[in-house]
Amino acid sequence: MELYHLPTQIEIVQVISERALSYSRKAYSESTFTQSTDDFLRALENAFRAFGGVPKTLVIDNLKAAVAHPDWFDPELTPKVQSFCHHYGTVILPTKPYMPRHKGKLERFHGSIKGECIRPGTPISLEDAVRIVGRYVEHYNNVRLHSAIGYIAPADKLAGREAEICAARDRKLAEARERRKQQREAARLRTVA
Repeated sequence: MELYHLPTQIEIVQVISERALSYSRKAYSESTFTQSTDDFLRALENAFRAFGGVPKTLVIDNLKAAVAHPDWFDPELTPKVQSFCHHYGTVILPTKPYMPRHKGKLERFHGSIKGECIRPGTPISLEDAVRIVGRYVEHYNNVRLHSAIGYIAPADKLAGREAEICAARDRKLAEARERRKQQREAARLRTVA
C-alpha cells in the first residue's frame, strides 16, 4: 500500500494504542502487550495504513519508547523514532510533560471511549476489550456525528464530503421550512373559512 502525506496533524498516546486525526477526528485503536519502541512504531505504521496516509505532524505523549529525554522546550526522541520519522517524512512533537491540554482532542477521545464504550461494555478479557473498542471506533469514525466538526462523521470529513453533506442538510432544511409554511397557510385558510 502506498502511503501519502495527510495535510493534518495526528495526536498519539499509548494506552490501548489510540490515535486520532486532529482535523477529522478519525480514530484508530490497537492493543499492544508492551510499550516497547518496536510495538509503538508498528502501531504507528498500522495507523498510517488505516488512515490512508502519513500526517505531517505527530503529537505524542512522553512515553519512554519514543522520547529519550522529555523536556519542556527541547525534548529528545530515541534514535529509532528519529529514523522512523525521517523514513516517513513526518515530525514527532512530544507534548509538554504533565500538560494534557496539549493533546486535548485525544484526551476527549479517551473520555468518549471510557464513558461510551469501556464502562458500558465492561470487557472481561483483553480480547473482549479489543472487540468492544474496535466496534466503538468503527461507529465513532463512520456513523457518530461530531459537533466539533459540523455534525458529520470523521470518515466523511477526512474524505472531503463536508460541503456535500452540509448542502444536502441545508436543502432538506429549506424543504422542511417550506412544508411547514404551506401547512400553516393551509391551517390559517381553514380557520378563516
